[in-house]
Amino acid sequence: MTWLEALGTVATSFGVSLGASLLPVGGAVEVYILATSALLPIGFVGPLVLAVAAGSVAAKTLVYLGASRATKMTGMTEGGRGAKIIARFEKGPWMRRGAILLSATVSVPPFYAVSVAAGLIRAPLVEFMVVSMVGQSVRFGLVWAVPQIAQGLASG
Repeated sequence: MTWLEALGTVATSFGVSLGASLLPVGGAVEVYILATSALLPIGFVGPLVLAVAAGSVAAKTLVYLGASRATKMTGMTEGGRGAKIIARFEKGPWMRRGAILLSATVSVPPFYAVSVAAGLIRAPLVEFMVVSMVGQSVRFGLVWAVPQIAQGLASG
């Protein structure tokens, strides 16, 4: 594979991740990383992981924005259970950030559901995006690294 082809693969990875991450089905992006990383020169693995993470976060940001808009349209924040949830997370930003980071990294709870919840509680958008990008980068970096480590242990 030439450097230009590898660069094209990294750029395509953003789009693949964006499309796959819009659906609330897990595993497609991870399989894509495993297949693609086997073809790329080692120097492109970092850009691959970041491109895939950025595509995933872009998709989840669209989910977040949809949920946030639905909250405004339905008046969820005006009294009732929704207002209590929002008030609780506004008092505890570290709990909110921790939930987003945990979900983005290990998908427990599912990242799609947390993206909806973050939009519903109207967590700060930049916070959601930054914390999600960190978690998704770690996740996809580990998806790439685990088989590499296993291969090294098996051959060494």
